[in-house]
Amino acid sequence: MKKSLTAFLIIAIIMIFSGCKKEEVYRLVKVNHFDGTVTIEREEKMDAFEGLQLISEDTVETGESSTVELLADSDKHIFAEEKTKFTIEATGTEKSGNIKINLLYGTSLIEIENKLSEDDYFSVQTPNATIAVRGTTFEVAYDEETETTSVEVVEGVVAVTTDEKTEELTV
Repeated sequence: MKKSLTAFLIIAIIMIFSGCKKEEVYRLVKVNHFDGTVTIEREEKMDAFEGLQLISEDTVETGESSTVELLADSDKHIFAEEKTKFTIEATGTEKSGNIKINLLYGTSLIEIENKLSEDDYFSVQTPNATIAVRGTTFEVAYDEETETTSVEVVEGVVAVTTDEKTEELTV
């Protein structure tokens, strides 16, 4: 009886202390601000509202004369202009993870305040290009009609990869 009580107490103590370890902070992507008509599509479409937490694979769409600002991890701003549609993929934790924007059409300005660690990855993908960054401010636009991607670096360095080549753009 004494051995089983001791074993029970040891197991209980281990379970208590294992639950006390510091929890990881997972990716937080939320609607920080918007103007006009902005919808989020998960299983169904819903209207955006400030503070709405997005989940990986959500699709964001801005209407005519509409804009949205998303905030990821408190230091990554994703601004979408009118008539823009993209899907966001966010995995990992705030300290180590990946964010990928699949820009289907429209224009998005990205501002990353703090340089990413070597384990982090932030990219914007269009149907014909991938733009990878470490810490910078840049704008990406994809025009469905002409099937062209344009990239403008405001500050920092981005790597633009197409089928033909990879090129670094620096300001």
